Amino acid sequence: MYTLQTIEKKKKYLKVAAYYFAVSVFVALFSAVYEYFSHGVTSLSMIFAFAPSLLLGALPALVLYFVSPRMSAAGRVPYRLAVASFTVGMIFKGVIEIYGTDSPLTKYYFFAGTLLLAVCAVLRLSDFARKNKHRSVNNFIFL
Repeated sequence: MYTLQTIEKKKKYLKVAAYYFAVSVFVALFSAVYEYFSHGVTSLSMIFAFAPSLLLGALPALVLYFVSPRMSAAGRVPYRLAVASFTVGMIFKGVIEIYGTDSPLTKYYFFAGTLLLAVCAVLRLSDFARKNKHRSVNNFIFL
């Protein structure tokens, strides 16, 4: 049985998925324009810069829309920051590769994104353990 609160949570998943999809489209257009004006130089990091926001943002939100209406607030901010870190890191690495140089700073974006995902996982596990001491782990959800 659906309640109004369940329907509102499902709408929130659609809004989150639409937001991440819009970010993915914007990043894909940005990278296409950037590569168009790069005089034939390409970069795989720039080509696939849209992937983190699509695969880590929009896709999980759509899955959660169809699977489960439950979502806790713990770890939401680190998760979104991790997606942003991966996206910006890929764009930065693509710009550096198109420019024709190398920078040791590109690895820090991916390190920060991985660290933020780990923080998100720890927050979700602690929140899950606190709320559901006697339930199974099947209800554990990221996003």
